[in-house]
Amino acid sequence: MKRFAEALQIDQSADPFNICNSSTKCSNSLKDDARKDLKFVSEVEEEMKNLVELASKGKQTKRSHCFPPMNREHRKIIHELAEVYGIESVSYDSEPKRNVVITAVRGKSVCPNTTLTALIEREAAVRPPPPIPHIKQQSNKTGNGSSWHKPMQEKPMIDYFDVQD
Repeated sequence: MKRFAEALQIDQSADPFNICNSSTKCSNSLKDDARKDLKFVSEVEEEMKNLVELASKGKQTKRSHCFPPMNREHRKIIHELAEVYGIESVSYDSEPKRNVVITAVRGKSVCPNTTLTALIEREAAVRPPPPIPHIKQQSNKTGNGSSWHKPMQEKPMIDYFDVQD
């Protein structure tokens, strides 16, 4: 396999799908910003994923994408996500036309195993409540007037293996 990779001039350390990017974790502020605008984060992550794939598979070692002008919060999200993906990011122009250009570099830029969008969606998933254990109600022997407690009658248990001839 190693010879095959060398023959095709493939850098095995640059495979964006098998590298765990655990050294770079999303900050709490990035997670909070993502919760506020998950659709935007999802679109940015999709663009970054495509850019990393193009840089790793294409003839060119670098691929760039220019985002349209946007507000400061969105630019901040792009810069922080770029760090997670190992992508270079630079802001250009002055307000209100300030925008971000990201550049993926083969061997440096990688796709994380889990996207921030998937992480936020998993955290937001509603978990079912734990099951409520069934407790037998005891009859009210003190006679304090509670009428909703009805005594439970115990039914005899049938043992189907206890066959008498």
